[in-house]
Amino acid sequence: NCPFFSGSFKVERRPLLHDLLDPLQLIFGSEENELLIIQLYNLASESAISSTCNNLTRHLKEKQKAVIKKGWLLKVLEVGAGTGASTLPFLNHLLDFANQTQTRIEYIFTDISPAFFIKAQRTFDQLLNEKNQQNLVHISYRVLDLNVVDINSTVFNSELFDTILDV
Repeated sequence: NCPFFSGSFKVERRPLLHDLLDPLQLIFGSEENELLIIQLYNLASESAISSTCNNLTRHLKEKQKAVIKKGWLLKVLEVGAGTGASTLPFLNHLLDFANQTQTRIEYIFTDISPAFFIKAQRTFDQLLNEKNQQNLVHISYRVLDLNVVDINSTVFNSELFDTILDV
């Protein structure tokens, strides 16, 4: 048991080792496990995300000054976004940036499985309802398996994005 967590993972290994249990079911199979995952993400990424958000905001402001046009479309790709726990601070910063600069943002949220998308969308809905009053930020959800999809394909070509996040 880790002293930072209120519980511990309890897993019967046999079904997992014999492909009788989906690994996603292992992670999200119980409310207790889900809460532990959230605690782990929060603990591990809080300071790194804060630092990255500040750097991202500075980068975006510099990029926007270089573009010098109102209504600029910023395209962001997040790779391996999971349930969106790490996305939330970035999205919060991007919404502030969009509202301050009138920048439109197309945010593409990706993960290897669509199973994460519903939870992520629920996570973002409240923030979007509060801060996206001008409808400047649009989020789309796409499956991206880097082992299968060519990252240079027309859909995920890195040159089509202003910023790529891999948290």
